[in-house]
Amino acid sequence: MTRGLMVSVALLYGLAASAGAQDGSPSNGRGWILGGGLTGGTMSFAGVEGRAVAVGPVTQLVVISLDGRTVAQRTVQMVDPSAPPPGTVHIATFPESASAGAMTLHGGYAFSPRFALLADAEVMGTWGDGFTNAIFAAVVRYRPVRRVWVEAGPARGDLGYGYQDTGSVGDSITGTGFLAAAGLSVVAKPKWTVDLQARYGTVWYDGLRARDVSFGLSVGRVRSGRRGPEGKG
Repeated sequence: MTRGLMVSVALLYGLAASAGAQDGSPSNGRGWILGGGLTGGTMSFAGVEGRAVAVGPVTQLVVISLDGRTVAQRTVQMVDPSAPPPGTVHIATFPESASAGAMTLHGGYAFSPRFALLADAEVMGTWGDGFTNAIFAAVVRYRPVRRVWVEAGPARGDLGYGYQDTGSVGDSITGTGFLAAAGLSVVAKPKWTVDLQARYGTVWYDGLRARDVSFGLSVGRVRSGRRGPEGKG
Protein backbone atom coordinates (compact mmCIF):
# COMPACT_ATOMS: atom_id res chain seq x y z
CA MET A 1 0.00 0.00 0.00
CA THR A 2 1.48 3.38 -0.97
CA ARG A 3 1.75 6.26 1.48
CA GLY A 4 -0.76 8.22 -0.63
CA LEU A 5 -3.32 5.42 -0.32
CA MET A 6 -2.84 5.34 3.46
CA VAL A 7 -3.56 9.07 3.64
CA SER A 8 -6.64 8.71 1.41
CA VAL A 9 -8.03 5.85 3.51
CA ALA A 10 -7.54 7.93 6.67
CA LEU A 11 -9.31 10.89 5.05
CA LEU A 12 -12.23 8.77 3.90
CA TYR A 13 -12.49 7.15 7.35
CA GLY A 14 -12.80 10.63 8.83
CA LEU A 15 -15.53 11.48 6.34
CA ALA A 16 -17.36 8.28 7.27
CA ALA A 17 -17.23 9.21 10.95
CA SER A 18 -18.60 12.66 10.17
CA ALA A 19 -21.39 11.20 8.04
CA GLY A 20 -22.20 8.65 10.70
CA ALA A 21 -22.68 11.44 13.22
CA GLN A 22 -25.60 12.74 11.15
CA ASP A 23 -29.13 11.68 12.07
CA GLY A 24 -29.74 9.80 8.79
CA SER A 25 -32.86 11.84 8.06
CA PRO A 26 -34.11 12.46 4.52
CA SER A 27 -31.71 14.57 2.45
CA ASN A 28 -32.24 18.22 1.64
CA GLY A 29 -29.65 17.95 -1.13
CA ARG A 30 -26.67 18.93 1.03
CA GLY A 31 -24.37 16.85 3.20
CA TRP A 32 -21.61 14.26 3.21
CA ILE A 33 -21.18 11.62 0.51
CA LEU A 34 -19.13 8.47 1.02
CA GLY A 35 -18.68 5.32 -1.06
CA GLY A 36 -16.45 2.89 -2.86
CA GLY A 37 -16.45 0.09 -5.36
CA LEU A 38 -14.65 -2.51 -7.42
CA THR A 39 -13.89 -2.30 -11.14
CA GLY A 40 -11.99 -4.19 -13.81
CA GLY A 41 -10.42 -3.11 -17.07
CA THR A 42 -7.04 -2.37 -18.61
CA MET A 43 -3.91 -0.50 -17.63
CA SER A 44 -1.87 0.74 -20.61
CA PHE A 45 1.37 2.66 -21.12
CA ALA A 46 2.66 4.97 -23.85
CA GLY A 47 6.15 6.39 -24.39
CA VAL A 48 7.83 3.37 -22.81
CA GLU A 49 10.52 2.74 -25.42
CA GLY A 50 13.81 2.28 -23.59
CA ARG A 51 12.12 2.64 -20.19
CA ALA A 52 11.75 0.17 -17.32
CA VAL A 53 11.35 0.13 -13.55
CA ALA A 54 14.23 -1.04 -11.34
CA VAL A 55 13.33 -2.60 -7.99
CA GLY A 56 16.19 -1.81 -5.63
CA PRO A 57 17.38 -2.23 -2.04
CA VAL A 58 15.10 -2.64 0.99
CA THR A 59 14.33 0.66 2.69
CA GLN A 60 12.29 -0.70 5.62
CA LEU A 61 10.16 -3.60 6.86
CA VAL A 62 6.49 -2.89 7.57
CA VAL A 63 4.18 -4.91 9.85
CA ILE A 64 0.95 -5.62 7.96
CA SER A 65 -0.97 -7.89 10.38
CA LEU A 66 -1.58 -8.46 14.09
CA ASP A 67 0.48 -11.66 14.03
CA GLY A 68 3.58 -9.66 13.12
CA ARG A 69 3.82 -10.58 9.42
CA THR A 70 6.03 -8.10 7.58
CA VAL A 71 6.75 -7.12 3.99
CA ALA A 72 9.81 -5.43 2.58
CA GLN A 73 9.56 -1.96 1.09
CA ARG A 74 12.06 -1.39 -1.71
CA THR A 75 13.10 1.57 -3.82
CA VAL A 76 11.61 2.02 -7.28
CA GLN A 77 13.05 4.15 -10.07
CA MET A 78 12.65 4.63 -13.81
CA VAL A 79 15.71 3.35 -15.69
CA ASP A 80 17.12 2.29 -19.03
CA PRO A 81 16.72 -1.52 -18.94
CA SER A 82 20.12 -2.00 -20.58
CA ALA A 83 21.91 -0.19 -17.74
CA PRO A 84 20.28 -0.92 -14.36
CA PRO A 85 21.76 0.84 -11.31
CA PRO A 86 23.77 -1.03 -8.63
CA GLY A 87 21.71 -2.97 -6.11
CA THR A 88 18.87 -3.74 -8.56
CA VAL A 89 17.09 -7.00 -7.74
CA HIS A 90 14.51 -6.93 -10.54
CA ILE A 91 13.88 -5.08 -13.82
CA ALA A 92 10.26 -4.66 -14.93
CA THR A 93 9.51 -3.58 -18.49
CA PHE A 94 6.25 -1.80 -19.25
CA PRO A 95 3.54 -3.75 -21.10
CA GLU A 96 1.63 -2.00 -23.86
CA SER A 97 -1.54 -2.98 -22.00
CA ALA A 98 -2.57 -5.46 -19.32
CA SER A 99 -5.76 -6.63 -17.63
CA ALA A 100 -6.16 -5.16 -14.17
CA GLY A 101 -8.57 -4.73 -11.30
CA ALA A 102 -9.17 -1.65 -9.17
CA MET A 103 -10.59 -0.51 -5.86
CA THR A 104 -12.24 2.92 -5.75
CA LEU A 105 -13.09 5.19 -2.82
CA HIS A 106 -14.75 8.58 -2.78
CA GLY A 107 -15.86 11.03 -0.15
CA GLY A 108 -16.82 14.67 0.04
CA TYR A 109 -19.66 17.14 0.33
CA ALA A 110 -22.75 17.86 -1.76
CA PHE A 111 -23.59 21.55 -1.97
CA SER A 112 -26.88 20.93 -3.79
CA PRO A 113 -28.82 17.99 -5.27
CA ARG A 114 -26.74 18.36 -8.46
CA PHE A 115 -23.23 19.48 -7.45
CA ALA A 116 -20.69 17.90 -5.12
CA LEU A 117 -16.96 18.26 -4.47
CA LEU A 118 -15.25 14.91 -3.83
CA ALA A 119 -11.91 13.30 -3.12
CA ASP A 120 -11.75 10.26 -5.41
CA ALA A 121 -9.11 7.52 -5.13
CA GLU A 122 -8.53 4.63 -7.51
CA VAL A 123 -5.88 1.96 -7.01
CA MET A 124 -5.48 -0.29 -10.07
CA GLY A 125 -3.10 -3.22 -10.25
CA THR A 126 -2.35 -6.19 -12.45
CA TRP A 127 -2.75 -9.74 -11.18
CA GLY A 128 0.26 -11.19 -9.34
CA ASP A 129 3.59 -9.44 -9.93
CA GLY A 130 3.10 -6.20 -11.76
CA PHE A 131 2.48 -2.48 -11.77
CA THR A 132 0.12 -0.57 -9.51
CA ASN A 133 -1.23 2.80 -10.61
CA ALA A 134 -2.83 4.77 -7.78
CA ILE A 135 -4.74 7.93 -8.77
CA PHE A 136 -5.90 10.50 -6.23
CA ALA A 137 -8.15 13.25 -7.58
CA ALA A 138 -10.24 16.24 -6.54
CA VAL A 139 -13.36 16.08 -8.71
CA VAL A 140 -16.59 17.95 -9.23
CA ARG A 141 -19.57 15.58 -9.54
CA TYR A 142 -22.66 16.72 -11.44
CA ARG A 143 -26.04 15.00 -11.71
CA PRO A 144 -27.90 16.09 -14.87
CA VAL A 145 -30.79 13.83 -13.79
CA ARG A 146 -31.48 11.99 -10.55
CA ARG A 147 -29.93 8.61 -11.48
CA VAL A 148 -27.01 9.78 -13.63
CA TRP A 149 -23.77 11.43 -12.52
CA VAL A 150 -20.54 12.54 -14.17
CA GLU A 151 -17.34 13.77 -12.54
CA ALA A 152 -13.88 15.01 -13.50
CA GLY A 153 -10.89 16.76 -12.00
CA PRO A 154 -7.10 17.04 -11.67
CA ALA A 155 -5.19 14.14 -10.17
CA ARG A 156 -1.90 12.96 -8.75
CA GLY A 157 -0.59 9.49 -9.59
CA ASP A 158 1.71 7.05 -7.76
CA LEU A 159 3.23 4.32 -9.94
CA GLY A 160 4.60 1.33 -8.06
CA TYR A 161 5.62 -2.24 -8.71
CA GLY A 162 4.77 -5.32 -6.63
CA TYR A 163 7.33 -8.09 -6.77
CA GLN A 164 6.32 -11.11 -4.68
CA ASP A 165 9.83 -12.55 -4.32
CA THR A 166 10.97 -9.41 -2.48
CA GLY A 167 7.75 -8.23 -0.83
CA SER A 168 5.59 -5.20 -1.51
CA VAL A 169 7.24 -2.14 -2.99
CA GLY A 170 6.55 0.90 -0.82
CA ASP A 171 8.27 3.68 -2.73
CA SER A 172 6.66 4.96 -5.90
CA ILE A 173 7.13 7.27 -8.87
CA THR A 174 4.82 10.29 -8.81
CA GLY A 175 3.11 12.17 -11.64
CA THR A 176 0.16 14.41 -12.50
CA GLY A 177 -2.91 13.91 -14.67
CA PHE A 178 -6.69 13.82 -14.44
CA LEU A 179 -9.56 11.48 -13.64
CA ALA A 180 -13.04 11.29 -15.19
CA ALA A 181 -15.95 8.97 -14.43
CA ALA A 182 -19.66 8.49 -15.08
CA GLY A 183 -22.27 6.43 -13.31
CA LEU A 184 -25.84 5.19 -13.42
CA SER A 185 -27.70 4.47 -10.17
CA VAL A 186 -29.37 1.09 -10.71
CA VAL A 187 -30.62 1.08 -7.11
CA ALA A 188 -31.52 4.40 -5.47
CA LYS A 189 -32.77 4.15 -1.89
CA PRO A 190 -33.33 7.05 0.54
CA LYS A 191 -29.99 6.41 2.29
CA TRP A 192 -27.82 4.50 -0.20
CA THR A 193 -27.28 3.71 -3.87
CA VAL A 194 -25.74 1.01 -6.05
CA ASP A 195 -24.16 2.42 -9.21
CA LEU A 196 -22.72 1.12 -12.43
CA GLN A 197 -19.59 3.18 -13.07
CA ALA A 198 -17.17 3.72 -15.96
CA ARG A 199 -13.81 5.34 -15.22
CA TYR A 200 -10.88 6.82 -17.13
CA GLY A 201 -7.67 8.13 -15.63
CA THR A 202 -4.39 9.24 -17.18
CA VAL A 203 -1.13 10.28 -15.49
CA TRP A 204 2.21 11.47 -16.93
CA TYR A 205 5.32 10.11 -15.21
CA ASP A 206 8.52 11.78 -16.48
CA GLY A 207 7.52 11.49 -20.14
CA LEU A 208 5.71 8.17 -19.74
CA ARG A 209 1.92 8.08 -19.85
CA ALA A 210 -0.18 5.59 -17.88
CA ARG A 211 -3.89 5.14 -18.65
CA ASP A 212 -6.55 3.27 -16.68
CA VAL A 213 -9.93 2.32 -18.16
CA SER A 214 -12.36 0.32 -16.04
CA PHE A 215 -16.00 -0.60 -15.48
CA GLY A 216 -17.71 -1.93 -12.37
CA LEU A 217 -19.95 -1.28 -9.38
CA SER A 218 -19.88 1.18 -6.52
CA VAL A 219 -21.96 1.53 -3.37
CA GLY A 220 -22.54 4.94 -1.86
CA ARG A 221 -24.11 6.53 1.16
CA VAL A 222 -26.77 8.99 0.06
CA ARG A 223 -26.40 12.56 1.27
CA SER A 224 -27.48 12.90 4.88
CA GLY A 225 -27.73 16.59 5.62
CA ARG A 226 -29.85 18.48 8.09
CA ARG A 227 -33.56 17.96 8.30
CA GLY A 228 -35.49 19.78 5.65
CA PRO A 229 -37.55 19.35 2.49
CA GLU A 230 -36.42 16.39 0.42
CA GLY A 231 -34.24 17.55 -2.48
CA LYS A 232 -35.16 16.96 -6.07
CA GLY A 233 -32.83 15.81 -8.88
